[in-house]
Amino acid sequence: MSTNDLKSNRRVFLQQTAVAGLALPTVGSVLAGCASSKAAPAAKAASAPAAAAAAAPVKAAVTGGTPAGVPITRPSDWEVVAFNSARGAAGAIPAGYMDKIKAADGLPKHLGKHLPYLPSNVPADRVPANYLSIMWGDPKLGYTMHPNAPKSEANPEGHWYNWIRVAIEGNEASQIETKFDDWPKCSDAVKGHIVGLEDADPTVNGGKNSVYLAQLPQGAKSGDTLRVWAHCLTHGEYLDFVTLA
Repeated sequence: MSTNDLKSNRRVFLQQTAVAGLALPTVGSVLAGCASSKAAPAAKAASAPAAAAAAAPVKAAVTGGTPAGVPITRPSDWEVVAFNSARGAAGAIPAGYMDKIKAADGLPKHLGKHLPYLPSNVPADRVPANYLSIMWGDPKLGYTMHPNAPKSEANPEGHWYNWIRVAIEGNEASQIETKFDDWPKCSDAVKGHIVGLEDADPTVNGGKNSVYLAQLPQGAKSGDTLRVWAHCLTHGEYLDFVTLA
């Protein structure tokens, strides 16, 4: 990850915390390289214009589980980190996990690992026709890859994405939901499939090798922008826009 990318991510992270109304005193001092509390008011004032600029794409952020506030068309000033953080603070992400997102390493380790991307190197024989390959936490952007885990005594629900809703940008009626009822292999009762990326086994590397195969909306074609909205059993809802190759 380049120095410019890091600076950009840090700037966006500071913006989203201000928009979401999140208190983050340690991040301000760490990112500014300032140990003096006297510098805090100046830093806060300086971030106000940036926060206002980031407010537009998150102004409709609402409690998780409701469609209101989830855009079908990507706003021109879209800020994925700001939107998901504000919506998460409104209830789409469990409160306990929001505490981790607000930490100094919250963007790459926690929020970033829940942002969808389309891996380009999934073997073709693992992807059925009319399915989209999705992973979370693009390492090329410096994000931790999303782990997955089966149901256990310690975590009876398990840890995976149990539904993914994909829609063609600007066409709400095109949305199609794919369910995933188990990991690493779903039952025949649902349409979702999970396969491995570099290895056929999805469980490799703590489940980070998992590729989710979700149904493509009817009529989706190369070059289309798709909205991907999904729910992690452990960490709540996240969404972003991706381009179909």
